[in-house]
Amino acid sequence: MPRQQDPAHRAVLDDLRRRLDAGEWTSGDRLPSRARLAAEYQVGPSILQQAQEQLIREGLLEGRAGSGTYVRRPPQRRPLRLDAADLHGLHTGAAPGAWETIDHRDAPLPPAVAERLHLPADVLFPHTLRLFITEGRPTLQVRTWTTVPRPAHLGSPGTRLRPARLTAGSAALLGLPVNDLAIVVEDVNPVGATLVGVREATVPAVHWDLLSGADPTDPTD
Repeated sequence: MPRQQDPAHRAVLDDLRRRLDAGEWTSGDRLPSRARLAAEYQVGPSILQQAQEQLIREGLLEGRAGSGTYVRRPPQRRPLRLDAADLHGLHTGAAPGAWETIDHRDAPLPPAVAERLHLPADVLFPHTLRLFITEGRPTLQVRTWTTVPRPAHLGSPGTRLRPARLTAGSAALLGLPVNDLAIVVEDVNPVGATLVGVREATVPAVHWDLLSGADPTDPTD
């Protein structure tokens, strides 16, 4: 049986929606602190946090680590080209921004790539995670593996694109709701005689127009 929402939680959630609809806070505005809003509604901080997290999942608000909660600003979509000459395999054109390295820990290959290479899905390989930061916000996620053993029969190297939904991990990194539409670009190419390089880019449809003939349609259709 579905769990019913606490009446106080429902009241706070509904009133926050009302205030957003009325324009009390507009696109890009920072909301008052959770402590201040909790005191205003005379509820505990956890109730206020749950209401805000629901509005973040709905795409009305966005949380920024160390900064607070903001009214989500409709992002500007920019063109993005696949480009083998670019370090990350993606050409961001005139989009202002820079790459930032987030993680260097070993990680398993994406399941689809592991299957292409006939490798176990749970084996860890040296891995780098980078984000493309635009106007202070992460808008693109790229993961690379450069020392993956080359199988005897590589099969079909090259680039594959598939529509996807943002996972919880990618959504948290990109500051977007879970299940937002995206295109995943999987690139597998030989590196010398014994290795292959693997790249997986997560391209949020809300930020980028991928100029490759791919259509970021709903993967569940």
